[in-house]
Amino acid sequence: MVLVDLITSDAYDATPAETGVVERGGAPPLQLNFMTDVPRVAGNLDFDDLSLSAAQWKLLAKVDGSSTLEEARLLAGLSAEDAERVVRSLLDAGILELHRRR
Repeated sequence: MVLVDLITSDAYDATPAETGVVERGGAPPLQLNFMTDVPRVAGNLDFDDLSLSAAQWKLLAKVDGSSTLEEARLLAGLSAEDAERVVRSLLDAGILELHRRR
């Protein structure tokens, strides 16, 4: 597989990512799509009892139920790597739910 930089037209060899990675619990990892996944806060949460990191609060504050993960990430000022880590932690904790934008 070859990837081409559309600006410079440079070509790069690409190797597919490893498959079959399994997270704890034996389930395959959830594939996040920051461009189409829309996060929503899970119902019946008591925010007074939540103990979250600053990055988790930043992202959670930008979740409005209609913006994509990418839009929330950009508004929160998080890098892609930090946002993925934060989203996964919020999903694991049952604080966020994801829905696909159609």
